Amino acid sequence: MRTVLVAAALAQALDYSAVRWGPSRQQKKRGIPQNHGFAALKKELDRSLREKWFKGRRPQTAAGATELLREVLGSQVRDQLILIRGGRLFTTHNFTHNTKHTYMLRLLAAVQRAGGPLPDAWLMYESSSRGKCHDLDGLGGHGRLLPTLVIAKLDGYGQCGILVPNPYFGLGDINDMWRLQIEALMDANETTKKRDPRVFWRGEVAALAVKRKGYPCKSERGNHARLAALALTADDPSHFDVKCNVGCEARDAAKWPCPGLAYDATMRKIYADNSSIRDPKFYTEPDYANYKYVLNLPGKTDGSYSRNLNHLWYVGAAVLLWDTPSVEWYYPALKHGATHAAVNRTTARAVVAALDASPEKYARLLAGARGGPPG
Repeated sequence: MRTVLVAAALAQALDYSAVRWGPSRQQKKRGIPQNHGFAALKKELDRSLREKWFKGRRPQTAAGATELLREVLGSQVRDQLILIRGGRLFTTHNFTHNTKHTYMLRLLAAVQRAGGPLPDAWLMYESSSRGKCHDLDGLGGHGRLLPTLVIAKLDGYGQCGILVPNPYFGLGDINDMWRLQIEALMDANETTKKRDPRVFWRGEVAALAVKRKGYPCKSERGNHARLAALALTADDPSHFDVKCNVGCEARDAAKWPCPGLAYDATMRKIYADNSSIRDPKFYTEPDYANYKYVLNLPGKTDGSYSRNLNHLWYVGAAVLLWDTPSVEWYYPALKHGATHAAVNRTTARAVVAALDASPEKYARLLAGARGGPPG
């Protein structure tokens, strides 16, 4: 059975150009142009503002916006509010208790330093990796949903929310700190003399805490993807250097089965004995420049975005994105075969083989990744 699955996967991915990346398939259905650059980003932004969630609910006048603001200030979602007035940022004390919230305030301040004061406005912000719109009525998403800035959408573009950059680009300081980080990564790229030809990733797999109702399978997608990627190393260590270097404790799939997230034979093997996919060494981000390929995997908390991707574009390696429905703000400007290559458990080996066999295809990915996310 395993041989049949591997053969089918190789056959699927042998036509490298035919691989379809999940977010691009979503874009096509939504009528978003399949190209690179700000045209696609802007069209997706406009589309998200016209979604069904907001029909008839967006104030059309300043007076209407002011009245809605009064309602927000008197509601339980007031601590998710940012007010911009005369180039100054205002929020509640409770808002700043969340570190990711303070990073977003820093990002907005950096935007103003670079481009001048933002127009007067108020906005709602959601910092979780799942992405959601805040409910003015406190009905768990069934009341009046407010247009909310989100840093990712776990289940794709159709979710409620307006995508904005995650706050880990320079911890919000997208001018000085992020520029210095990019320079360090590009210096590492330029000074690398010989790259390891394998696919590189380091990170954590962490079984989630069991709750009263059982294992939280809805949040298991990221850990499952990470264990599946680690299995690539167990199967083919000559092409994959994907290992845990923090925690490496996966879910017990026999005790806690999750629908659609079963383990294959290799995943079960490394769950029982993970010694072959552990690496205690600590790596800094510039170390990634020592590899020919760098892999981005979904976050372990919910299976959404991973901040790891922010810096992968600058290390001079081909970027491989694990195929999931999750999206970030700049994904409309990305395309398999042009900026990155999409992979999963069954296609990764063949995709890497296709890139190794074609210097032209590999060089195209390097050129597409160079320069990083639009900014």
